[in-house]
Amino acid sequence: MKKILSILLFLIFPLLVAVPGYMGWQTQRYMESMATYIDQLPEYAASWSEYKRGWFKSDGVLHVVLKGANPLSESLDVALPFNVELSHGPVLLGNKIQLGWFHLQVSLQDKDEEYLQRVLSVKEGGPIYQLDARMGLHGHTKIEDRWLPFEYKEGDVQLVVQAYRGVGSVGIDRVLSYAFEVPSVEFISEPASDAIVLEAVGGDVSVNLAKLQRANVAPGAFKLSIGKASSKNADDASMGFVAEEFLITGNTWLDDAETLFGTRSSFSLNTFVIPSAEVDIKNMVLDVAYENISLVFIEQYQNIIASAPDAAGPSYWQEHVGALVLSQLLPYSPEISLEALEFDSPEGHFSAEANLSVEGSAIAAANLTPQNPMAVLPYLIFALEAVADEKVVSQLARRYMAEQMNQQDGIQDLTEAERSVLLDEQVEQLLGLIVAQQFTVLQNQRYSVELDYKKGQALLNGQPMPLPF
Repeated sequence: MKKILSILLFLIFPLLVAVPGYMGWQTQRYMESMATYIDQLPEYAASWSEYKRGWFKSDGVLHVVLKGANPLSESLDVALPFNVELSHGPVLLGNKIQLGWFHLQVSLQDKDEEYLQRVLSVKEGGPIYQLDARMGLHGHTKIEDRWLPFEYKEGDVQLVVQAYRGVGSVGIDRVLSYAFEVPSVEFISEPASDAIVLEAVGGDVSVNLAKLQRANVAPGAFKLSIGKASSKNADDASMGFVAEEFLITGNTWLDDAETLFGTRSSFSLNTFVIPSAEVDIKNMVLDVAYENISLVFIEQYQNIIASAPDAAGPSYWQEHVGALVLSQLLPYSPEISLEALEFDSPEGHFSAEANLSVEGSAIAAANLTPQNPMAVLPYLIFALEAVADEKVVSQLARRYMAEQMNQQDGIQDLTEAERSVLLDEQVEQLLGLIVAQQFTVLQNQRYSVELDYKKGQALLNGQPMPLPF
């Protein structure tokens, strides 16, 4: 038995000594490719200023630049050097012994940490920011990062952020998944102590990095939620607002040939109340989708924006962007859809849908020029449907007419009762006019509008509609 153990140790021990060196070399290649990937993103720049590879451990300094993130600087860039410490597998030593490819820990450099500790009022001890990542032997990487709670004050404005925590992973298929949560964020304005408070903030994102395109588009999805957002005014409580169950979601996809992409965004809000403005909205939903958008168009459009001269005028944009739209966007039949816009109010319900698309094959054969953009109109297809309860439309019309009436001469000489009577008369006249001219249909105490446009012809509520072109 002892002889067998001796043989096993003789075989295994050299491997345990040699393998970390190999893993350290492979880890360095992975870290360098990660910096290259970050550097290719339009909002970032990244490079290793130091990288010291050891046998069991390595460390380095990764410089990350957030472009356009600093409004107080002429350069508008924020440069952050991060300390990176790595231990190589297959046996990872730490709070507990684990098997894996590497364990990585990222933190701010001492000078940046000391600066933030001076500027921010940190609630707890330890590094203000820290990231941990561990890649298992199968290539799956788990990520955890966090910010300590802090307060920041600039002049009369104070920002209070509770602890931020994030958890994510990157699989061998290069799909990145990440979720974060913040208990609360508070903006306070002194000396009145006005405040905006966001509670239960969270979100998640999933991106297929293996299919990232040169136009910086990749299949994925995201979600941002806020349990409650509210504001308060120290002098007048009615001047605030309350919004509950705020949610934004979105997803992006590519076609099979990976030449076109589509995206859909959804916004929903359970409750939105502004007492001072008599706003009380519930169950609000807004869904917008884009389809058949050319990746070549996006990439070339980004290049035009980046290389545009400071003195670029309308003729420059017409020549460059107009030609690009005609050659790389419209021929692929792009489509924009308002898939849903609806809400409830004390007066009733409102809903609307709309769609705008292009006859791409006809556009491609039409030989149009940027100098005559109106020539595109016969190739557009548009449809709109909207329905609203009568009281909703009356309330919206009343607010519109009240703003118009307040600008009329002599209105201030009328009593409140006289102004109310005059307003009622003007609202009744306005609504009667739009019904008489068939801009809308009133039936069963509901207003409705249907608009269809195709091949240069329009129908409004089923009737031909004259066009100004």
